[in-house]
Amino acid sequence: MPEQEDRPRVGLGVIVVNRDGKVPEWQKKRRPAPHYSIPGGHLNLGETFEAGAIREVKEETDIDIKNPEVIAVTNNLETYQSEGLHYISVILLGSGIFR
Repeated sequence: MPEQEDRPRVGLGVIVVNRDGKVPEWQKKRRPAPHYSIPGGHLNLGETFEAGAIREVKEETDIDIKNPEVIAVTNNLETYQSEGLHYISVILLGSGIFR
């Protein structure tokens, strides 16, 4: 089990909707979601949720999104109990600009 931290981390997950109103899935390459999942990552210090969502989607998919909006926040205590990692996850919805 990894060493426990003294405060939660903030994670971002972004549901990207394409022009057809569909939500594509991407395969993540590392923990904590090494399977098919929505793009996301950690919120950087001093960053808004929206700016973090735009950055993470671009880094992981090379897709630009516009108008991300917060749609849910979760307090992931099960992950803390099982892995010692306490995350607050912010889920956003954004429109993808696919090329």
